[in-house]
Amino acid sequence: MTLVFATAIERDRFPTAPLTRSLRASPPGSGELHALDLGGGPADSEPGLRWWTIDDLGLPARSVRFALDREQLVALCKPRFLRLLCRALRRSVVFVDAGCLVRDPRPLVDPLPDGLELLPSLHSDLLRLKPSLRAGLEAGASDPTSAVVRVGRDETVDGLLDRWVDWMLEAYVEDPTRSLVAAEIDLLRSLPAQSPAARWRHTFLYVHWSDIPGSLDLPAVVDTGGFDRYATASGPALDLIERRTHSGRGVRWVREQAWEPAPPATSTFLSGAAVPEVTAAVLRALDPMGARWTDPFDDTGDDTFVAWLRQTDGRGVTRFAHALYWSRRDLRESFPARSTPARVFSDWLRSTGTTPTAPPSTRPQRSSPPRQVLPVLARRARRLIGRGEVPLAGPREPAPISVPGVNLVGFARAESGLGEALRATAGALSRSQVPTAVVDVSGRVYSRQAAPAPVGTAIGTPFDVTIFHLNPEEMIGYATDSLAYRFAPSWNIGFWFWETEEPPPSWRAALDAVDEVWVATSFVGDVFRRHTGKPVSVLGLPVDPPAEVRAERERWELPRDAFVVSYVTDAYSGLQRKDPMAALQAFTAAYAPSFDDVHLVLKVSNLEKFPSMWTRLDEASRGLPVTVIGEYLPRADLWDLLAASDAYLSLHASEGFGLTIAEAMALEIPCVVTAYGGNMDFTDESSALLVPFQRVPAEGGPGDVYAGRGTWAKPDVEVAAQHLRSLRDAPDLRQRLGRAGRQRIAAYRPERFTARVLERLAAIGLPR
Repeated sequence: MTLVFATAIERDRFPTAPLTRSLRASPPGSGELHALDLGGGPADSEPGLRWWTIDDLGLPARSVRFALDREQLVALCKPRFLRLLCRALRRSVVFVDAGCLVRDPRPLVDPLPDGLELLPSLHSDLLRLKPSLRAGLEAGASDPTSAVVRVGRDETVDGLLDRWVDWMLEAYVEDPTRSLVAAEIDLLRSLPAQSPAARWRHTFLYVHWSDIPGSLDLPAVVDTGGFDRYATASGPALDLIERRTHSGRGVRWVREQAWEPAPPATSTFLSGAAVPEVTAAVLRALDPMGARWTDPFDDTGDDTFVAWLRQTDGRGVTRFAHALYWSRRDLRESFPARSTPARVFSDWLRSTGTTPTAPPSTRPQRSSPPRQVLPVLARRARRLIGRGEVPLAGPREPAPISVPGVNLVGFARAESGLGEALRATAGALSRSQVPTAVVDVSGRVYSRQAAPAPVGTAIGTPFDVTIFHLNPEEMIGYATDSLAYRFAPSWNIGFWFWETEEPPPSWRAALDAVDEVWVATSFVGDVFRRHTGKPVSVLGLPVDPPAEVRAERERWELPRDAFVVSYVTDAYSGLQRKDPMAALQAFTAAYAPSFDDVHLVLKVSNLEKFPSMWTRLDEASRGLPVTVIGEYLPRADLWDLLAASDAYLSLHASEGFGLTIAEAMALEIPCVVTAYGGNMDFTDESSALLVPFQRVPAEGGPGDVYAGRGTWAKPDVEVAAQHLRSLRDAPDLRQRLGRAGRQRIAAYRPERFTARVLERLAAIGLPR
C-alpha cells in the first residue's frame, strides 16, 4: 500500500505540516510516501519519501503557482498526481491532505476494493445524534471531500481520473474567477451517479476539527484546515466560538497536538512586490498554460508579463488599468465611463500608486475614491474637457500588436445569430491560418449546434485582438466574472446584432469597453453609429449552402406535388418580432378556402419552451394544410427543409441580418419578405417580393427587451398573400426571382466574408 499526499505545501514547510507530525509518530514501515512539492524544488528523494514536482504533472509550474492560491493549486494538481502515481506504481493509492492529523493510519490502508473511494467529512458521534445526516449522506445529499481519497487498481479508475483531470483543467482555463475547490466538489458530488466504480465511504474516518465532540472517540483522521483562524483564540473569543459553532472543544483538542499555525501564503514577483489578485486573474484568462510568459513572476525585463500589463493604449490607459476597472464595480461607479475622462482615472491610479505590482489592497485607505471626492472628480472632468460627456473608452489608435492572432469569445454552439457569427468568424480565420483561441460560453444558454472546427491550439485569450460574439448586455453581465479579465488585449471588438432603432441604455457600458463594433448589416450599423464615435464596420455574414442538399418531402410528411411555403425561426428570437402567426394569416388569406395543392411549414425551434404559442399555432392551423415543426434540427437538416420548399416567407417586424432568408435565396428559393431591417442589404425589388409595412412601437422579446426601443414594421398581410398567390401561379416568376436571389447572395460567399474580416483586422495592425 502507498500512502500519498499532495497539498498546498512547499518542501520547506513540510517538517511542520500536521500530517508530517502524524507520520513521525507512526510505526516504522507504515507506508511508502510520495509528496508533491508545490514550491518548485528539485524532484529528488530522501529515505522513505519520494518528492514530485508540478512539472512532473505536465502543468506549467510557474504559471499555475502565479494564477492560483495554494488551496486551488492543490485542487488542480490532485487528480493529475493520483493518475501519475497509479500509472507509475501500479498499486492502490491513498491520498491524505497534509493538513490532516492521522491518529490511526490502519483504516486508511485496509485492503481497497476496486474503484475510487471518497471519505465524507462527518463524524460518527454526529451521525448518532442526527440520524438524518446518515440518511442524507447515503442518499447523496451531503458533499464529499477530497482530503482523503482511496484509489484502487480497477481498470475503470483510469477513466474516472481522466474525467477528473479534464474537468479541473477546463475549470482552470475557461473562467478565471471560478473557484477550483468548488469545481472539484461539483465533480465529486456527481461521480457515484456517473460510474459504479466511484463511491463515498460510509465508515466515517474523517472529520473537520470544528466537528470534534467532547469525547475520546476521536476519528482516525482530523482535518485541521481552517484552524489558523482560531489557533490564537482565548477567553471570551473562544467562548463565542463555542456558542456559535460548538467547536471550542475542537480548538482545545487540536491545540493540544502542539499545532504550529502556518505563516500566511504569499506570492511575490522577483522584485519582491506582491502579486495583485487581479493580475493573477488576468494571467489565468490570457495565458493559463504559460505559452507566452514562461515565468510571470519575472518583473525585471522588457518582455515580461508585467511589462505587457504596463503598456498603454492611445489614451494612456494601461492594460492593467483596463482589467482593474472592469473587474471592480466600485471603480466603475466611482468613475462613470461616460462622464470621466480617461486621464482622470489614470491620474487617480497613479496617485494611489496602483500598478501591476502594487495592488490597491496594499493601500486600503486609498484603494477606491471616498464618496466626498466624487463631486470633485466630476467637476475636474468638466473643467478638463470643457464640454459634455467623454467616454473612458473613446476612439483611439490601437496599441502595437505584439502577439498576432485573434481571441473569439462567445456562444460557439448556440442556435442563434450570435452563434452563427462566431462560427463564421472562426471559419474565416481558420481558412486564413490566423492564430485563433476560442472561449466558448455556450453553457450559459441553450446550445445544441456543433462547435466550430479547431482553429488553433491556444488556451485562454493569449492574443492582442479579441472579438466578442456576445450581445452588449450579456458581455457586461459577464464582466463581473471571467470576461472582466479579457478586456486587457490591445483591441476589443464587439460583433453585435440589434433589431430596433434604439439599443437599450444598458448597452452603453459595452460600447465603452470595446474599441470598435462589427455588424452584419448597414441597418444595424446605423443604429450603433448614432450612439458611438468608434469605428462601426459592416461585414455581413457568410452564406454557404452544402454541396448536396436532400429535398426529401417524405421525411416531414409533406405532399409531393403541393406548392410548399416555409418559414424558419426560433422562439427565443422573440415571437412578436418573428411572428409566425402573421405567416399563417398570410398563407390562409392567399389560398383559402380551397387550399388546392398548397402547404405551409412553420419550423419554430424551442417552441416547447413557449406552450401558449404552440397552443395558439396548433389551434389556428387545425384543419389546414400546415405542418408545425417544433423540434430541434441540426444545420444540415435545416438546409434540407429549405430545399424542400417552393417559396420562403418572412413577415418579420425587423431583422438584424435575416440568415434564413439569405439561405433560401442561396438555394434559388423565391422569398416574400418584409421590406424592413437588415435583410434590405440583399433583398430588393429585383431579388425578392417585398411586403410594405406600417411603423408601430416595438414590443416584446426576451424580458420585453424591445419595449420602448423605438419603432419597427408591421407588414401588410394582404400584400404578402397576393405575393404568395403570384408565386404559386407563375412558375416563370419563381424561376426569375430564384436566379436573381442566388446572384444577389453571391456577395455573401465565405471567401468574400473572409476578405472583409482580414481587411478590417489589417486596418488595426494585424499582419496578414
